[in-house]
Formats: sequence, C-alpha cells, structure tokens
Amino acid sequence: MTNNPGTLPASHPIAPFHYATTLLPVPTLHAIHTSPPLIHPMILHCYLQGYTPSQILAILQRSYDIGNNHQHRRNQQQQKEAVVVSATGTSATDPQRPRRISTAQTPQQPLQQSHALSSQMPPHLASILLPDIVSQCRLLKRLESHLLSSSPRLFLTDSAEGRALGWNQQIKMFYVRRFFLCHQGVLRELLGKKLTGKERRDLDDIANKLHVPLVACRRMFDNLRVILERVREVTREREMCPSLIDVIREEFGLDEQVAKQYATGVFSCHHRFALGSRVAWLKDVSYEDLEFCMDTIRENWTRRLPTSSDPLQIDLDRNALREIKHYFFANQSRMDRFRKLVLASFKVDSKHSKLLHAHFKTALKNLILIAGKLIQKKELRDFFIDICEKFGDICVEQCQLSPDNIYQLCERIIACFPTATEKKISGDQNMINNWTYFVIVVRNCLHRIMEFGSFWE
Repeated sequence: MTNNPGTLPASHPIAPFHYATTLLPVPTLHAIHTSPPLIHPMILHCYLQGYTPSQILAILQRSYDIGNNHQHRRNQQQQKEAVVVSATGTSATDPQRPRRISTAQTPQQPLQQSHALSSQMPPHLASILLPDIVSQCRLLKRLESHLLSSSPRLFLTDSAEGRALGWNQQIKMFYVRRFFLCHQGVLRELLGKKLTGKERRDLDDIANKLHVPLVACRRMFDNLRVILERVREVTREREMCPSLIDVIREEFGLDEQVAKQYATGVFSCHHRFALGSRVAWLKDVSYEDLEFCMDTIRENWTRRLPTSSDPLQIDLDRNALREIKHYFFANQSRMDRFRKLVLASFKVDSKHSKLLHAHFKTALKNLILIAGKLIQKKELRDFFIDICEKFGDICVEQCQLSPDNIYQLCERIIACFPTATEKKISGDQNMINNWTYFVIVVRNCLHRIMEFGSFWE
C-alpha cells in the first residue's frame, strides 16, 4: 500500500472494499448533495488511510469492474442452468426430477446476451464521481481539523460546525469514532513516547515497519496527543475527576474499548515509561501485555488517597518506600532476616532451592532498591527495565524460576514483610500497604511479560 499520491499498484488488495460494489449507484455516491450531507463509507475508509481523490476513484473503478464481472458470470451460470432445465422437461424445484445432464448433452441453444453493464466503468460515470469524491474529502478534512482543534464533546453536543452540517447525534458519533479508531500496532510503538514534533517527523520508521500508511500513523499520533492534552486540562479544571477511561469517554464520545486503549497510551506517555521496542527486554512484549501492565499500575498506584482526584497522578507513597529501603540497608541483619523468612516459606525442589539460596539475596536487594528510588522521575521512567533486568533476570537466568514460580515468590515477599520488620515498620500500616501495592505491580507485570513474551525462553 503506497503512502504517496499516484497510481495504485496492480497488486493493491481489493478484499477490504468488496462491500463497495453494492454502494456504487450514482445517487448513493452523490451523498454530498443530500441534506444533511453524508460521507460515503468507502470514501471515509480510504481517506483515513491517506488516499487522494484520484486514488479513491481508482479503487472505486476496480471495485465496479470486479462487481460487474461477478454479476456477468452469475447471469451466464443462470442461463446455463435454464438450458439444462428446459432440456430435461422438469422444474428445478421438483424433488423427483431426474439427474441433471450437462450442457454438452443438450441441443445447442444460443445463450441470451447478459444485460449486465460493461466490465469497465463508463468514462462519463468516472467524470461524475471524481468531483463528488473531491467534495467529500474536503468535508472530511474540515471535520478532521475541527476535531483536532477542539474537544469532540463540543462537536457532539452543540457547535457551529455540527449545526452547519445538520447532522444528528448518531451521525456525529459515527464520524468521531471513525476518526479516533485505534491501530494497536501503531499505539504499541507510541507507548511511553514524548509526543513532540520530532517524534511525529520520525513516524516513517513505524509506517514502514508495520506497513501502515504514514497518514494513518500521523493521525494516530495526533489523536493520542490531543487526548493527552485534553485529559491534563480536565484534571486541572475539575476538583474531582472520574477514572481515566471515563474522562476519555466523556470528552471524546468513544466506546469503552477504544477509550481503554487511549487510556493506556495517555498514562504511559504522561509518565514517559521506557517501553520502546528498542529496549531489549521489552522488544517482544505486545500491546495487550503492556495494556495489562498499565491497568495494573493504575489500579494499585493511583487514586489511593482520599483527597486524590487526578487519574494520572501516582499516589503511591514513595517516601514510605524510601524509608523501607533505608531500614533494610542500614543493618545487614535485617536484610538477612527478610531473605531467610521468604526462602523458608517458599517451597521449591532441592535444585531450585540451592540456586535461590545462592542468588536470591541480590534479587531481593535490587527489588528494595527499585522501590526506594521510585521517588525520582528517571527511576519511575525506567521501572519496567529495572524489574526485568535487576529482579526478573536473576530469578530466570540464575535461579531458573518459571513465571508461576516468580509469582509465588512475590506472594511470599508480601506475606513475610511485616514479620521481617520491627515495630517501627510493621506497626505502620501505610508502609505495609505501599510495599504491598509496589510488589503486586512487580508480580503482575513480570508474570505477564514473561508468560506471554519471550523474556524467559
């Protein structure tokens, strides 16, 4: 699929446009002259893929040709069957009719000429369609600029643009949802990125990698940036905000599934998590896996305080986690006690037990360090890299644990924490809760990344 204007290649796939053959009559394509003006679905689809009016016309012509060829073959087949039926003297619907004979055994009768149109679109029809395609593309361009310059919520409720077009609420909702459809492959590449002009100019690599039109990649980028900026505005304007997904649904009129996809992109880009495919540990992790990880973080690290209303803000008490780090690193015996309690309660075979006793001390130390450094923005940004390289790698490569083993090990780390600490820590429920929330995210994210990715293979 070409990204540049010009003649369509002969190998261009027609399958996605098979339905267009039923939409080709001229009155239907002249939707721009209806009141209110409507956009032909096929033209909308092609416009969103970045095709020019001349390219859209070429696709319509080929769809027209294929549709007429199919109809011509059907007419010929029906005529052949009619000849066979007339030769046998029986009805085609008679259950007692004799075995159908072939046309070669019947008297040669000339087939009637099909009344189907020529297999080629008439030139006059193409000359009529092109101005309408141009007009509809202009209307789509105007609608797109309006949606990206202001919140679709205004467009969906009451706006000069909506009133001028005369569209009802259902039609408005259809176009908004079509413009904001997500491409998961492109979204995966954008997760955690800083949505700047430089990043937008570098979308060629993503387009070539995923074989997605560059225009579609840019639209996905612009949509994500607009939604991120709008969510930030809403959180500043309102004292109490609903969940991130609900904010996106209210402001952009999207269904829950698409809103959830954008919530994943917005949250990851707001906190700038290092999730790019260039990161060795995360290059094979799919969008679905990272969506699960973002959901886990939002569920456990946000909106934890009674006064918290910002769905983007991480409310994990990182000062408490820093105190936990200082507590264990101030006295080596405390770290040893914690390690022994975990290993004593974690039941594995003798082989894994020996490996754990040899290497778990380093893994536990790294885990506490990661928690204590989350107060720094850079450490939060590198959270996924740290848990994979500094904790998960030791568990997999040196201790030879499976994803399920690591999940159970994290369970024991959570359960043994109050017993391993003195009253200063164990008596502070806030510290216990924050440690639990932290390890739950590590547990769930590592299990998902390792079980469904290629991290531990």
